[in-house]
Amino acid sequence: MDQPFAVEFDLAEPIVMDHGINLAGLLARRIYDLGDDDPLPKVPLKSVDGIFAGSDLLAVGPGLEFSLPFVRSLRPTAMQHDLALHDRRGKRMTQITLRDERKNLLDHRRAISVPLVVAFGTGDAGQVERLLRGITHIGAKRSGGHGAVEAFRITQLDHPHAGFANRDGKPTRAVPLPVWQSMNLPPAPVRYLVARLPRWSAPREPCVGPRDWRIEFETLDREFGL
Repeated sequence: MDQPFAVEFDLAEPIVMDHGINLAGLLARRIYDLGDDDPLPKVPLKSVDGIFAGSDLLAVGPGLEFSLPFVRSLRPTAMQHDLALHDRRGKRMTQITLRDERKNLLDHRRAISVPLVVAFGTGDAGQVERLLRGITHIGAKRSGGHGAVEAFRITQLDHPHAGFANRDGKPTRAVPLPVWQSMNLPPAPVRYLVARLPRWSAPREPCVGPRDWRIEFETLDREFGL
């Protein structure tokens, strides 16, 4: 039975989440890491036209944001020229070295230091809890210790669109416009976003979606119905 819920992660280290971290993608990765090469059919979230009812992770309260530089290694001889000189967001990257067929480019990710992040969803909360047991890090650059998880907890909610929108009707993840309209949610600005999994191969399509991955404590209390 599908049940609205929230999952909170207590963090011990800053988390890298400049692209947004979707709960469905996080669960799919956990299923894959546990040995299943076809994780998407097993994601225990409600799905509407292939869009999972799982929000992006939201950083709770004030936090220190900073840029995390790192070196990306690419093979320009195996890539289209424009892709070799730009990152996935289309931003031009600074070239450091070019050696043989490889080159190293200086890139950066957005990190934030907060003690708590939260996501919302609708689905089998028990299966979600079992999948998240043993999780140690979330977000990008996990090998460097970023996004270290101290603990997590799941709380059941009374929320009509948990995973798609907040109680004010604003999107909490990228949702294709036809899916958003089918739920009779308020109009929101439309952009071309990637809403489907796996995100690295799914096309951009007209969507509504968040522009900021932050939530204040007062807003979080309202989401919990407090």
